[in-house]
Amino acid sequence: MSAETVPAPKRVNLRTPDVMAAVQAQVENHYRSEVVEKIRASGGKLVHNGVTVMLAKQFGFCYGVERAIDLAYAAAPP
Repeated sequence: MSAETVPAPKRVNLRTPDVMAAVQAQVENHYRSEVVEKIRASGGKLVHNGVTVMLAKQFGFCYGVERAIDLAYAAAPP
């Protein structure tokens, strides 16, 4: 009985400077929020109908999530 070796899939680097510039433009357009901008403009705190929303000083995605988003946008057809 012979064991066939399956070749490893070819790795593709989607994080080239030109691709990442295009991805960054898409991400900036998709991950902007009027609510977040309003909270930031008011010093990180928004009160509406008795509900207080506070935005963390460090707000955003961790590196792994940012990388996953970048790779998804880079892999998606234009």
